[in-house]
Amino acid sequence: SASCWLRAMGWFLVAMVDVLERMDEQMYYEYRAIMAMFKEAVEAMIQFQDAETGMFWQVIDKAGVPGNYLETSGSSLFAYAVLKGVRLGYLPKRFRVYGEKAFYGTCDKYLGVNDKGELQLSGICLVAGLGGATHRDGSLEYYFSEPVVENDAKGVAPLLLAYTEMIIQ
Repeated sequence: SASCWLRAMGWFLVAMVDVLERMDEQMYYEYRAIMAMFKEAVEAMIQFQDAETGMFWQVIDKAGVPGNYLETSGSSLFAYAVLKGVRLGYLPKRFRVYGEKAFYGTCDKYLGVNDKGELQLSGICLVAGLGGATHRDGSLEYYFSEPVVENDAKGVAPLLLAYTEMIIQ
């Protein structure tokens, strides 16, 4: 893809931190390679964190481009991965602030109460992917055209994972 989709990057970060947690030290070289990749990816992501909200854009490196928006699921996945990485000692403690910013920013921007008095989480990309001759081409237009929904599991679950890391620190 010519575009860097946030949720895909979030999944990648989560996969690495979860694998590292379960990986046996006997896999010394593989463990070190994944650890280095995890740290490098987190450091690369930080430069794209929105200064005002702490969230990330649907297409990470296209902040402010018309059609792009601050997206919940990927921001929450980033928060979870970073907070867990700090808790497990994979990242320096100073990185916790980036995870907290993404978590609180998501809550402040998109977590609220609807007119029925129920919690509502907004700003979630319903679905995106790649493939097919006539669609899902990975262009900006494609990523910006996908529906943005509320209370979808792809946004709620990562926010709950991040919340868990917030309270067990």
